[in-house]
Amino acid sequence: MRFDNLFGVSPLQLPAAATIVSAQLRLHTGTATTDGTTQPVAVHRLRQPFTAASTWDLLVGGISTDNVEAATAAEFIATPRFARDAVRFDVTATLQDFATGGTNDGWLVTLPSTDSWRFVLSENVATVASRSALQVTVAASELSLDSALVRVSESAGSVTLTVHRTGALNATAVCDFITLDGTAHAGRDFTPKQTTLLWAAGDATDRTVAIPIRNNPQREGRETFTVKLRMPAGIGKIGAISQTTVAIVEAN
Repeated sequence: MRFDNLFGVSPLQLPAAATIVSAQLRLHTGTATTDGTTQPVAVHRLRQPFTAASTWDLLVGGISTDNVEAATAAEFIATPRFARDAVRFDVTATLQDFATGGTNDGWLVTLPSTDSWRFVLSENVATVASRSALQVTVAASELSLDSALVRVSESAGSVTLTVHRTGALNATAVCDFITLDGTAHAGRDFTPKQTTLLWAAGDATDRTVAIPIRNNPQREGRETFTVKLRMPAGIGKIGAISQTTVAIVEAN
């Protein structure tokens, strides 16, 4: 069993070089009462590649746990006793190796005897929740604005906001920085801003964004707009201060 294209920058991928907090291979026991087993089932890391066309005969008697075709030591052992149960195998160590450049050949599921446990194959299941899955939690950076409230004179010309990065730094981090109208309106009171902030692995340098403020000759009193951080691809997470209210005060 193998999950391809695990790492990248799309919303459904893990960031490259991420720190893996936990990873579980989830398989579902079949629906028949005889599909479960009282015997242990083991998961071993594969050492050789395979394809959808691989068969027992093409692999010359299947796969051996000889540290050449598959690891001798089991990564995790579970006993899937009951029908319809989701059985979870801890594969955190292997996922961490994949994240740091190890070859992803997948896993071998070994049974104590022929047909002693029957689990559901993904291609035969219409319900997504019942398909085989790899559930992964990664350590993430936190991206946060500097303050929840900033005041600026309308004669100042601009206001600069700072975004901090804390937490795990071993992967890339990214967020969108956007302005939203309040009582102050884009184009009249300030110039709208929408940009993507990107940090490379190991980079904890603050990012600053300047927003032009327009000096409106009309007396309007205190007006506000909002700056918001948004996570576009699930890489990292937004910290305690996810948005800032910018208050524009009239110049005396």
